[in-house]
Amino acid sequence: NDRHFAQRLIGPSISGKSVALLLLIIAVIHNDLNVGHNEVLCGEAVDTDGYYTLLGVGKGADNRQIRKAFKQLALTKHPDKNLNDPKAHENFLKITRAYEVLKDDEMRKKYDTYGEDGLKEDGGAGGRYHSWKYYNEEFGIYDNDEEIITLGKNDFEQSVTNSPYVWFINYYSPQCSHCHHLAPDWRRLAKQLDSVIRIGAVNCEEDWVLCRQQNVRSYPSLIFYPDHEKYDGKRETEAMVEYVLDRMHPLVVTIDKYNLQSFYTSSQSNERIDHSSQTKPSNRWWLLSVCFDNKECIFSDVQKMVAIMLENVVNVAQVNCDSSNDNEVCEHFGITESKVALFADINEDHRNYFEIAGADQSIEAKHIFKAVLSKLPNVRKLSAKDVKTIWDELSDDRSPPSDP
Repeated sequence: NDRHFAQRLIGPSISGKSVALLLLIIAVIHNDLNVGHNEVLCGEAVDTDGYYTLLGVGKGADNRQIRKAFKQLALTKHPDKNLNDPKAHENFLKITRAYEVLKDDEMRKKYDTYGEDGLKEDGGAGGRYHSWKYYNEEFGIYDNDEEIITLGKNDFEQSVTNSPYVWFINYYSPQCSHCHHLAPDWRRLAKQLDSVIRIGAVNCEEDWVLCRQQNVRSYPSLIFYPDHEKYDGKRETEAMVEYVLDRMHPLVVTIDKYNLQSFYTSSQSNERIDHSSQTKPSNRWWLLSVCFDNKECIFSDVQKMVAIMLENVVNVAQVNCDSSNDNEVCEHFGITESKVALFADINEDHRNYFEIAGADQSIEAKHIFKAVLSKLPNVRKLSAKDVKTIWDELSDDRSPPSDP
């Protein structure tokens, strides 16, 4: 009918190519190609939006967003919860297929380029899925924990292997009872070490290739990176925190009346000296945890976490004023009660400080960290002249960087 319409519209002498072109225009008008939502390859429409639409995510969604969207659909669209819907099984198979494709980086690339036609060699959905109970209780144990980063083979190399960050990663299986038993302690660990290191989790049922590459042979397996060291200690929060802090080597200096003067000398000369095997940093900003009563002292683990977060920015020290020997130190700083205090210069202005926290043993390291950052000077913008000056001061025998 469209061909006869085209011939009547422009005459019976129209060529075959012209008819084809006109038919294409008519098809677009009729929205047969769904232009604007599909890609066109070799004159054919390729649907590359369907799977994203099924899951309710955009094309820029990351793996975590895709997993979260799929889980929400699994809990509401699963056939176990839709017994009166004859199409529930068929519809959930489509949702499952969409998830299987979009969570896999290679399959996702093929789909984004060629649509479902690009996935023919990878097979179909297979007609299999788990029970509703599995998706509710076991699928993605840590997907909803903000402090725990769920990793997969698509982002592991960039996020872990080739990154400067320290990671502690839990390789687990949703079917493993020991993995579920560990989960509460792993969550507490992640909260305590938030902003100190990165806490991750890998679902080995979903990413078995990655787990095999990392030589994971049992669940749960806890591995510390970049050392790739397997943790074999107690699977309790306190023990795991201690393990991490021991490997980070945080520097928390003890200031007393015996080394107070030498700290001044070191700070003035910008040198590094040793006090009973403690290396003295040269930065002038100091964070002092002062206590007059052991019951009011900030826990040593918290001090260590803060020292890790503020490394090369602020020095961290403790001063115990419950001893008569060290009272003169607290008097020197003008501190009369337990608190956490930030000094811009303990040399020239040792009585002027910012109070970061009072005597509160429940305070978390990340709260101290954020409070300290709010008191530090703003980062100064450097001009090209400033950069050249700094370069000349740091290296006399190197060529300066080229002008931008």
